[in-house]
Amino acid sequence: MEIKFIILIITSFKKRNFMAEEKSKKLRLFIGSCVEFPIVEKDNIAKLCEHFPCPIKFIEKPNIHLTWKFIGEIEAEKLDEVQNIIEEIIEKKFDILINFKKFEIWPSEKRPSLLVLIGKDLNGSATKLHQKLDKKLEKLKITREKRNFLPHITVARFKLKQRPVEKFIIPEWLLFDEINVKFSKLSIFQCTSTEKGSIYTPLKSFDI
Repeated sequence: MEIKFIILIITSFKKRNFMAEEKSKKLRLFIGSCVEFPIVEKDNIAKLCEHFPCPIKFIEKPNIHLTWKFIGEIEAEKLDEVQNIIEEIIEKKFDILINFKKFEIWPSEKRPSLLVLIGKDLNGSATKLHQKLDKKLEKLKITREKRNFLPHITVARFKLKQRPVEKFIIPEWLLFDEINVKFSKLSIFQCTSTEKGSIYTPLKSFDI
């Protein structure tokens, strides 16, 4: 009888510890929209790899997205609160239209890290959505952005081992056919790091 009682206590203790660990688990999240239109043609990908004096890691097609709000590490139990905030914000629909037409190197040509496609918010709705997410999510202790919102899509990452001697210049032949894109969905994505790179998994999607 005593042995069974001790086993019951130990089992109960382990179960509580497991539940506590699950509850305290953290997720790395961001709010974004998938991008389905082609950005860089296959032939140009090969040419860019030859053009720049360092390895380039192009973002895989399933991972290409526009970020509305980076959340970062957050407790798993707060996921429902994030979802509720988004649902509250999108009760009023957003007419989001973004114009994409040029590439840039970020943060600068002297300190290249990312190749990005820059967008322009044509009617202010994209900026308004970002600002509302930024403000409302602050109550979950998610840091607000310090920079103004600039719609962009990360295309590739430069794998530099040291700062380059010369500026990285985007070649004249790398052109993007100007396009206006209407965004009507956003998702909460979980970012998982693996040996082969990051995997972005949509946890919940919303019509905006």
